[in-house]
Amino acid sequence: MIKRNLFGNLLLFGLLCLCINGFSQVSYLPYSYQFYQKLNAETYNSPNSFHTSLKPYIITDTGVLKHKYDSLMTPNPADTTKGIIYQLWFNRHLLQEETKDYTIFLDVIPDFEEGHEFKEKVSTWINTRGVQLGGTVGKNFFFYSSLYENQ
Repeated sequence: MIKRNLFGNLLLFGLLCLCINGFSQVSYLPYSYQFYQKLNAETYNSPNSFHTSLKPYIITDTGVLKHKYDSLMTPNPADTTKGIIYQLWFNRHLLQEETKDYTIFLDVIPDFEEGHEFKEKVSTWINTRGVQLGGTVGKNFFFYSSLYENQ
């Protein structure tokens, strides 16, 4: 009796899950304070009824953030006045492959900082090295992973 009831409940739950429409984040949206600050003019505009406490935002093709998102995420590839190192450092991924079915990118992320403690008269260093990998498969799946190491 208990096994039959459990099986029936699981079957009902599975059927309900098939009937529910859901939304997912299908566009890469960097989760950083600085990036979300650039979207403030659109999100806190009074004609928009946009709920801002849930992050990451869901960017839809007809949403209020789509135009601003596109302008922030699309670098200016026509700027060829700078060299290839400038383009790789500021405007492009280190390795990138784009087809109609998938995209994939890989970047190396260095962060070297120097500081000084005045009280103890000691120099301090932060040495962070990282890698990020991301991409899309079709229009409905995005993946992103990053790895950092500090010294």
